[in-house]
Amino acid sequence: MISLFVVVVFASVFVSSMTNGALEPSLLRQDQKLLALMGLDQRWDIFAPDPRRKAVEVRAQITYADGQVEKWRLPNGPPVIGGYWDGRWRKWLDNAMRAGPQSELWPDLAKWLARERLESGRRPVQVTVVGRYHDQYRPGTDPLRGPWRELVVHRLPVSPFQAVSR
Repeated sequence: MISLFVVVVFASVFVSSMTNGALEPSLLRQDQKLLALMGLDQRWDIFAPDPRRKAVEVRAQITYADGQVEKWRLPNGPPVIGGYWDGRWRKWLDNAMRAGPQSELWPDLAKWLARERLESGRRPVQVTVVGRYHDQYRPGTDPLRGPWRELVVHRLPVSPFQAVSR
């Protein structure tokens, strides 16, 4: 049984490391939960020979009852050691973007932002989460990248007396 388990895990990791292969979606349906449980659900498509072709960002706009608007961006750590601190946020963004506008992570982000503001005494009336991306072209091309594009991925209306659930 242990040998069979090791073979299944090895095969799952191998299949998940294929980038955009024809078999990947059908083979990963059943074993994706196993990989996630074991922490082996890694994507390697940022590396050569076929790196990701889009740069991605997420932003949010929090509108308050008094008309003020706050812009929120994904947290960035300080130079040099910041990569260790903000790596979790980058991984979160990668997972959210992979699922696209239907990701269940967008509503969670909007609720978290609203809850943080409500707990600090502010009165948000709406949180809008925006995904941003641009195409990245091959080195040596002119221009090196396409224009930024934005897509509203979630809009959360917040009533003044609403407690945003966790």
